[in-house]
Parts: sequence; C-alpha cells; structure tokens
Amino acid sequence: MIKRIALIVLLALPFSLMAQEKFAYVNVQEIFQVMPELSDVEKTIADLNEEYKLELEKMYEEYYAKAKEFQDNLATMAETIKTRRQSEIVDLENRISTFQQTASQELQQKQMELVSVLR
Repeated sequence: MIKRIALIVLLALPFSLMAQEKFAYVNVQEIFQVMPELSDVEKTIADLNEEYKLELEKMYEEYYAKAKEFQDNLATMAETIKTRRQSEIVDLENRISTFQQTASQELQQKQMELVSVLR
C-alpha cells in the first residue's frame, strides 16, 4: 500500500511541476499614457487652463491700471477718495487671489474627473 502511494506521488510530482502558474508584470502607467483618450483629456485641461489664464491676465491688467492711477493722482486726491480707491485695490487683490485658488482647484477637480472616467 505504501509503495502504491509513493508511486502515485512520484508520478504526480512532475505534472504538478509542469503546471506552474504564470505571472506577468503590467505597467499600468505606461498603458494609460498610450491611450488615445488621454490626449482628449489633456486638450480639455489645457483649454480650460488657457481660459483661466486669460481671465487672470485681464484681472491683473485692471489691478495695475488702478494702482497706477492711484499712484499718479495720490497727491491731489481727497482723503475719502483715497480711502475708497485703496479699498478698491485691496478688494481687487483679494478677488485675484480667490480666483487663482478657485481656478487651480477646479482644474485639479476636472482633471481627476476626466481621468477617472478613463480608468
């Protein structure tokens, strides 16, 4: 009986060695980079970024114009007008800062949204 079991084990051993599992390495990042849909996502993000950039440039132009006007007319301004113009400039600085933060967050959110659709 022991001889039969030993014989069966010895005969089955080569078959189990031949039935090895196969493993493969998959570089998901590389596959993801060659997807044609990724270029659409990148273009959408680039377009949105350009739109935000143009708006920010307009805001900066307005800021610099107001700051220059304030500096040029500072000596002749009444105190109440000076105070109001200063508050306008500070308000514009705050709006620019808020816009930059919001635009950055929206770009990241949009990119995550579009990329998650691909995965």
